Amino acid sequence: MNTEQRDDWEYYRQEVLHEPEIWSGKGWEFFKTEINSVLIVDMPAEKNDSGYPTPYFYWLPIADVITYEVDASTGLMKWIIFRQEGERIAVIDDERYRVFEGKNNNIGTLIIENAHDLGYCPARFFWNESINLADPDIKISPLTKELEALDWYLFFHISKRHLDLYGSYPIYSGYEQNCDFVDDQSGDYCDGGFLKDKQGHYKLDMAGLLMRCPKCGDKHIAGAGSFVEIPIPDGENQPDLRNPVQILTVDRNSLDYNVS
Repeated sequence: MNTEQRDDWEYYRQEVLHEPEIWSGKGWEFFKTEINSVLIVDMPAEKNDSGYPTPYFYWLPIADVITYEVDASTGLMKWIIFRQEGERIAVIDDERYRVFEGKNNNIGTLIIENAHDLGYCPARFFWNESINLADPDIKISPLTKELEALDWYLFFHISKRHLDLYGSYPIYSGYEQNCDFVDDQSGDYCDGGFLKDKQGHYKLDMAGLLMRCPKCGDKHIAGAGSFVEIPIPDGENQPDLRNPVQILTVDRNSLDYNVS
């Protein structure tokens, strides 16, 4: 390689292929989410006026791969068949690039055929490290070993969000309301603040939630919080001198534990 060729390649590598910045940008995104993707080196169908080849590379998501064969000793691909846009199927091996018409993963008429003299298939997995010996083609992500810890963190994060919804508000309790609501037309009636039909089944709204009584169902509390109904004492054998409405405050130690 002479000086002119070297300078041309350095310009092409940095200005056209955007190396090495492409690895910290687009390459990093595929590293995070497409660890099993395949790197393909391709050539334009038409030559340019410079006289030098203009190869380019791209990431191929594993979902677009139909089939392939890998050399077990080197980890390099012997050939690969994958889907392209416009119902086309590409076939790359150690001799040529070929593109066929394709539908439902069936190869049809040959559209493009270009030979190359690389001596190997210009395709390889983006990442080398396998998840185990039994599945050498499934690559291990740097996050694989941390998935259990991330699941644990996700559980506590969602639990904290759930706690924020109700832990900030008190729980009210009061006697059950003796509501006598009855819908004369449908036969619906109130039972503990919720509607039942004339067969005695609770009625549900469009969201699958219990339908509240229009008379007493929304009169438990005026603001945010939860309300628990307490059965009314029955006769002289169950005296109850508690206040008709009570407030149960939240356990401050539990709140502190979830934020510390």
